[in-house]
Amino acid sequence: MFSDANWGGTHTDRRSVGGGGCFMNGALVLWQCKRQPVITLSSAESEYTQASLMACMALYARSVATDIGIPQISATPLLEDNQSAINIASNPMASVRSRHVDIKYHHLKDEVRKGTIRMVFLPTANQLADIFTKSLGNILFVRFRDIIKGNQPFEDELLQACNARPQVTGNPITLIVFGTNWTST
Repeated sequence: MFSDANWGGTHTDRRSVGGGGCFMNGALVLWQCKRQPVITLSSAESEYTQASLMACMALYARSVATDIGIPQISATPLLEDNQSAINIASNPMASVRSRHVDIKYHHLKDEVRKGTIRMVFLPTANQLADIFTKSLGNILFVRFRDIIKGNQPFEDELLQACNARPQVTGNPITLIVFGTNWTST
């Protein structure tokens, strides 16, 4: 899962635009690009709100995978480029700075605590979700577009960010995740 938001990105109402995507077997299967439903007060809140929305998408993707016989028992990595948003999600205590965040977005904390979602820092230069949230330069746009289309494999930095391979149960299968083949046993 990739997640990103541009804080106050729309000039008419100052709402943030969030986006992200879910890759399964090396293909983009779910994605989102839309204006956030609330006005956020900081970039951390904007990123955290989007990460929460992407966590819902991750839970849906895990459910679909389970329904087709590929249950994932390890945490789904959620790649995020804002360390403050990661800290909010990973800290079980509410702080003065995050108290105002709507309760519906704090379900992300619960999913991190339960181990279904694992927040992973990803440097902004490799944040694939940027293609859904803002205008990019030609080089970055073409690179991200080619990754989404499957014409270019993910770089080693992305593989290292998701350092644990997905754990699945059931019959042996081969997964192609982030351009790498893994066979379960």
